[in-house]
Amino acid sequence: MQYPSANSMPANAIPTTTDMLRVWHNDRCLRDSSAGVYLQWIGRFRAYCASHKLNEWAELTLEGAYRFIAWYTHRRHPDPRYSGGARKALHALSRVYQAMGLDP
Repeated sequence: MQYPSANSMPANAIPTTTDMLRVWHNDRCLRDSSAGVYLQWIGRFRAYCASHKLNEWAELTLEGAYRFIAWYTHRRHPDPRYSGGARKALHALSRVYQAMGLDP
């Protein structure tokens, strides 16, 4: 599958916090407390993508999520059970992209 580069995607194609909350609210899939945790994980994922010059959209695959989790756990050494939230958060971000018509 060919992925658009970060430069070829229109700026409005990158989901904002407002976009994420709107999609999650419309899907009725998250409580506000869970959404807050997911937004923290997505912020970490976005920082990871930026620091490694990765395309966020292209990294929203199972393999990309595992690379991010491995990087984060290696760097921060959290409890392994803690990283389950990262996978769920990236899945929720993927759902936002799908709702915007950009299927990762």
